[in-house]
Amino acid sequence: MPLQPIGDESISGICMYPTTGFRLDINGLRAWAVIAVLLYHFEIPGFAGGFAGVDVFFVISGFLMTGIVQRELKEDSFKFLDFWSARARRIIPALLALCVTLLLLGWFALPPSDYKSLASHAVYSLLFISNIEYWLSAGYFDSTSHEKWLLHTWSLSVEWQFYLILPIISWTAWKIKRGTSTQQWTLTVILLTSLLAALLLTPRDGTASFYLLHTRAWELLAGGILSSTSHSHVPEKFRKTLSFTGLSLIASSILLFTPETPWPHWGTLAPVTGTMLVIAGGYPTALTHHRWVQWVGERSYSLYLWHWPVYVVLVTLEWRQSPWAIPSGLFVAVVIAMLSYRFVERPSRRILTAQNVKITLIAVSAATICVSALGFMVWRAQGFPSRLPIEAQAIMAEQQKTPHRAKECEGTSGVASPMCEFGHSSTKILVIGDSHVLPMMPAATRALPNLTWIPISYVGCPLIKGLKSNIYANLKRDADYNCEAHNRWVQDMLSKQPPQYPALLVGRYAIQAIGLNESGRHQNVPVGYISEPTQQATAESIREMATALTQTACELARHRQVFMLRPIPEMPVHVPQTAIRRIMFGTPIEIHMPIADYKTRNEWVWQAQDAAKEKCNVVLLDATDTFCPNGKCEGMIDGLPVYLDSNHLSERGSQLLIPTLQQIASHMKLAGKLH
Repeated sequence: MPLQPIGDESISGICMYPTTGFRLDINGLRAWAVIAVLLYHFEIPGFAGGFAGVDVFFVISGFLMTGIVQRELKEDSFKFLDFWSARARRIIPALLALCVTLLLLGWFALPPSDYKSLASHAVYSLLFISNIEYWLSAGYFDSTSHEKWLLHTWSLSVEWQFYLILPIISWTAWKIKRGTSTQQWTLTVILLTSLLAALLLTPRDGTASFYLLHTRAWELLAGGILSSTSHSHVPEKFRKTLSFTGLSLIASSILLFTPETPWPHWGTLAPVTGTMLVIAGGYPTALTHHRWVQWVGERSYSLYLWHWPVYVVLVTLEWRQSPWAIPSGLFVAVVIAMLSYRFVERPSRRILTAQNVKITLIAVSAATICVSALGFMVWRAQGFPSRLPIEAQAIMAEQQKTPHRAKECEGTSGVASPMCEFGHSSTKILVIGDSHVLPMMPAATRALPNLTWIPISYVGCPLIKGLKSNIYANLKRDADYNCEAHNRWVQDMLSKQPPQYPALLVGRYAIQAIGLNESGRHQNVPVGYISEPTQQATAESIREMATALTQTACELARHRQVFMLRPIPEMPVHVPQTAIRRIMFGTPIEIHMPIADYKTRNEWVWQAQDAAKEKCNVVLLDATDTFCPNGKCEGMIDGLPVYLDSNHLSERGSQLLIPTLQQIASHMKLAGKLH
């Protein structure tokens, strides 16, 4: 029986099951996919693998789009502009409404840096290249992901890129040899190539593999190949088994996988295969055919578009931890999705479908250009900082004072680290550690101007012998980032440095053994490990890290004098941005953390450093009382931020280290190295 259109996607003749049942299956799968994504993004316990819902969407899109192209090729009615016009009227109007709404509201509510970022992301989203932007800028699971208002549009970009390429490939294969067999073979070869690329690239560059089309195409093509072979009849007795097996695979991937699961990888076969089985089975289950499931499925696109910005609002207003925030956020997301479906999706589809292809493309293109121009204007104006109150402008100015020569002097990839020199004295000191090193340089040069300071900095990599990075920690790193190899290079380099050069070890050690202090997907998931990676800190893994830190300092102390700086307190929020947001919303800007939280998080570091002092005469430098007076660690002093973000010191914050760093002089004098 020929199928009726699903929305505007007519796919007659590609499925052997009754029209209504097929439509309900597709709609039901969409519903559960968007529900899984919602519950994952709103951090509902038990749905840590909800990102697999996107894979379900990919398979469905590949199935439907391939069916449309192949049917029209058979009927000699396929036209590229018709195909792309149909996709445009389906996707772009609601996306335009989202971007316009956020840009207008952002004028009143967002700090310049956030507003500028939103504007650029709106343009990338409307051009359907946001997946490339997010690949280049950061990882999907990093601590700042929940501040990106349009992060979820990466999947729309992948789908649109697929829509551009699929008809070209299918049409070319059809012209080479008419019939579906050539297309099937072509799509199969591309699918296997894409799957192989995903399996090879994910362990090496997880961000690229997650975001880019060439490692995601196999998921869409899996649905496409199913579409091209779905004329084969599945016996009635197998339909129920196929459908329930497929639903079980989808459910297991959503419930069992976590953000730390490499993706896409072998595990991605579960939701992909499960979706294919449900479509192939076509068995009417309550899980896919229930009227409430169908109601959600019809609104799944609007729900997907609007749920993430609602969640970001909760984060921006610092309401996420409130017990009522998540239920309220879900309710608001559903209400906005209903309005979007009722007043944007359906009317725009109806109006544009009534027009010819040229008018549709001109109208959609003109609207896209106008909104993109608005986004470009906001980006070009740096988010219009003149909107801010004076006190907020002062905070922003402090935030923009980035560490001097940071790009020049900090290692971010490869093995070696630049060895810049700050000062002109023949008496030198080596400052070794992660990205916390460079922000200290203004204080260091002021504290002891008669020293030459040589920072040896490699982002995310304090000097701990044998330290390795968990795979998720490398999602936003360069492909040749290698902390363990860098630390071997440091130890080899130090063996060649004059022994009279002392070394100061600095690092954000707690993140390696315990994880992020800031809220985020990987909060309290260790960034590094010594022998075995772990997704949760254990007594053994922390003890192993502490032992390695002590041994590293002691090995170094055999050949030169060694200083170790107590860990700088880490704030649970991005200090300057949070302060500016609070000013704009009229709430108190004080930002602090109980010193008890600091001590709990860094207890193992202190013990490791104490052991190095006792065993190897390492000198400990402690600025904790300066940063944490009166029982709390301050993020703001006199209305200005101590930090550039949540943990890197601002120029103002680094000045707090001056008295502590000046203690180095007395120890070097005792050793006869400073005159």
